[in-house]
Amino acid sequence: MDRRRQAHHPEAVRRQPDLPRLVCAGPHRGRRQESGAAHALPLSSRRHGRVHRSHERRTRVRNLNARRDNLTRFWRNQFGSTHGLMIADTFYENVDDGKGGNKEIQFRPRTGEPMLVACLWSKWTDPKGIEPDLYSFAAVTDDPELEVAAAGHDRTIVNLKPENVEAWLTPQGRSVEELMGLLDDKRHPFYEVIQEAA
Repeated sequence: MDRRRQAHHPEAVRRQPDLPRLVCAGPHRGRRQESGAAHALPLSSRRHGRVHRSHERRTRVRNLNARRDNLTRFWRNQFGSTHGLMIADTFYENVDDGKGGNKEIQFRPRTGEPMLVACLWSKWTDPKGIEPDLYSFAAVTDDPELEVAAAGHDRTIVNLKPENVEAWLTPQGRSVEELMGLLDDKRHPFYEVIQEAA
């Protein structure tokens, strides 16, 4: 991958020192933003996957992706409130290797255009004040594109249309139907397999 391009649109699902910025909108650091405002934070300062503290069990549950069919339930505190956008050139999925294990497959849009991945983010604060605040995010996923399903995976990240990014990043005051409509109106490039683990 071209290093200049990687600086702006790297392989965002892999952790690297020069990770891109995650554009975040919504209530941030204890204060509500003005309409249309957004913050860009390095992905290295965030964890991929929402971290939730259970009051009863005091355990952490890590979810790498936010399933669209669960946005109004498990993700109800983030959906319609704290939305983000991740820009990526490629993504990776683990699929059954047919031998009782898993193999990793790398996909990339055949168009070569960067993906505008819809995300949700959250902030966890230790009620005891011992651990530092933890920001985390999850990519929104939907039913798989046909070529992704054919490769053996059952989900695909939501790749927003550029004209819908502003609406996604300003969710306050928008109805569930309007926000779901943005996810319906996603881009459908052909995601070709560019690398498959042996």
